Amino acid sequence: MRAANVHEIAYFLDTNADNTQFWRSWRHLHGCGICFLLAKTWFGCRLHPVAQAEIDQLDTRIRKWFERYAWSPAETLFRPNKDELWLHMCLLDSFRKKVQVLVRRLAPTRLPGALDSVFIPDEQLTWGLRWSKRVQYGRYVAGRAFFHARALAPTLSRMLRIRA
Repeated sequence: MRAANVHEIAYFLDTNADNTQFWRSWRHLHGCGICFLLAKTWFGCRLHPVAQAEIDQLDTRIRKWFERYAWSPAETLFRPNKDELWLHMCLLDSFRKKVQVLVRRLAPTRLPGALDSVFIPDEQLTWGLRWSKRVQYGRYVAGRAFFHARALAPTLSRMLRIRA
């Protein structure tokens, strides 16, 4: 989640807070309460009553997540976390789906795709490029594994707290 994206939503909401005609037509087309709440929380933008109504209709568990973890997407730049996982859980209705998402996010089983020299045909890859490509990929995979390992304990402890 990039702050610039949330800022764009906040700017749009703020500049259209008085545009009743737009919100009248929009109301029947979309449902973006979570995006609106994130923009309002991060940037304090003004909201049209229709946008505020979208927020007010959010499930209590979602609003509770925002009270505790609204800043987590921004904090992940400095402190690894997977707090958005608990928001994702609030949006799923099936226990099976929740377990699938939980396992996939806590213990990724797929390796990332290629990072470098992807547009160079194999016959043009020199020994040096192949070596550099492997080293870069190894560093990337190790970095991702380290991120997941560092985030695992705090994520599991938050799982226990979110139930409280």
